[in-house]
Amino acid sequence: MGIALEDETEWVSTMMNNRKVEVCSIAEKLFGSDKQRRVVAYRYKVKGQLTIDQTDGYRYSAIITNDLGYAQQCIEFYNQRGCEGEHHFKELDHDFGWNKLPFDNMAMNTIYMYTTTIAYLLFNIYKLRYATKTIFVNTKMRLKNFVLHFVTLTAKWIKTGRQHVLQIFTSKDYSLLFAT
Repeated sequence: MGIALEDETEWVSTMMNNRKVEVCSIAEKLFGSDKQRRVVAYRYKVKGQLTIDQTDGYRYSAIITNDLGYAQQCIEFYNQRGCEGEHHFKELDHDFGWNKLPFDNMAMNTIYMYTTTIAYLLFNIYKLRYATKTIFVNTKMRLKNFVLHFVTLTAKWIKTGRQHVLQIFTSKDYSLLFAT
């Protein structure tokens, strides 16, 4: 992509995410299609050592779209979408076992993925519900941290004053979670 964009002369300088970038927009018929698509490209100067494809000192990125709005808005929307959405797949891969599916049958793996997706959604609902409590200071708590704080929590039921009371052996205050 960088080699094809090196010949482009209509780069417009702008600021995105506290970085000076140059943006251009090219209308092309791509992949043998009759419809024109827009290639929104941006580049920025690379500091330090260059890779093989960075012959002119720039790092190039491009988006193929049919959106005819401003190029900078298109880039910001695309980058925002990637940042907000890709971490869900990362959490599903690492925390819920999607990186190595357990079955060699596609139907069984589909059921497994549906089940873990439901578990992931319930886990996120639980995090959002108790995010204002003192225990969940960070709403980006991962499953491993949740298991450490709640599943492996040592507790026992004791009988005192004709009542059963849950005694938790930790220094954290969990009373806010049980006062619902």
